[in-house]
Amino acid sequence: MNAPIADTERADVLDALRSFALLGIFISHVSTFSGYEWITQAEQVALGRFGIDTPLAALSDFLI
Repeated sequence: MNAPIADTERADVLDALRSFALLGIFISHVSTFSGYEWITQAEQVALGRFGIDTPLAALSDFLI
């Protein structure tokens, strides 16, 4: 059986990279967590959109 590695053997850079990746996953799913994608089109229109929403949505779709 493998034992956990010691703290001295851990690579801090890899831990930071993993944290950054998890943050990216969380940010990419914020719209799903908010429930905005699951409401009807009429409800989305009633909420209104700000001028920056459309370009940010396009950028998010492109990057993710």
